[in-house]
Amino acid sequence: MDLGFALPTFGRHATRTDTVTLATAAEELGYDSLWVSEHLVVPADLFDPFGQTFDALTTLAHVAAVTERVRLGTSVLILPLHDPVLLAKQAATLHVLSGRRFRLGVGVGWLEEEFGVVGADFAGRAAVMEHHLGVLTYLLGGGSGSDREPPDGFPPVPFAPAVETPLPLLLGGHAPAALRRAARWGDGWHGVWLEPDEVPRHVAATRGASGRPNFSVSLRVELLIDDGGTAEHAGRGLIGPEAMITDKLERYAAAGVDELVVDFMDQDHGGVPDLPVMLEQLGRLRALVPTSASA
Repeated sequence: MDLGFALPTFGRHATRTDTVTLATAAEELGYDSLWVSEHLVVPADLFDPFGQTFDALTTLAHVAAVTERVRLGTSVLILPLHDPVLLAKQAATLHVLSGRRFRLGVGVGWLEEEFGVVGADFAGRAAVMEHHLGVLTYLLGGGSGSDREPPDGFPPVPFAPAVETPLPLLLGGHAPAALRRAARWGDGWHGVWLEPDEVPRHVAATRGASGRPNFSVSLRVELLIDDGGTAEHAGRGLIGPEAMITDKLERYAAAGVDELVVDFMDQDHGGVPDLPVMLEQLGRLRALVPTSASA
């Protein structure tokens, strides 16, 4: 099972120094991937920790320039808020310039206020998602230079830069429709905040339904190694003492997770630890996963 880290590119850690420090440290520790999330805008009275949020693709472009090996991914972009042609161009460019390290994770979105601020149709976002996925897969597959047929109403156009090494498309979401969409369109499914016993049914609904054995399953969970076992939300994700975390790592792998991505943002949108604490936690977690298991 590979090990990834979701950079906290929001709130007080949305700085160049923290982003570069965490990205380079994670690579040096042997993490396999780095991820960023997306919010274009967030109402001021909703989540204070999201008050300052970096643009996802611009952040990954910078991270690509200061790293060499680690894979890069979005966890996830809100696809209905993007122009699919522009996004295909951005994703392909990032993939090529990063040395073909990029994975494009997309989702349908959940924050209605965010759609309203940018004038997008929240109620109709599923239909927009389907359309955009058709355009993305056509263009990233080579456009008119391939044997793919363009989606209905879309012209047969050439596309560059050419993505010689496939750019994996990952779909997020936990609703039944989202899981079906992942199985149909995706090269993988990217879930969040599940316990090991919840994973198998999601694997069955995505990898199993896709019929593709190389369909990947990545899962994002919270991390806080707490030797005393007294942390708030202890037992959730990877929050707890080392012995519990070691056991859970084994259970996640056995449940079908190919890559576990850790973050420091709890589900109640509480505070994120100071930089030295995150660095120490990342090192401790990496020591619990043998290098050979995530190489």
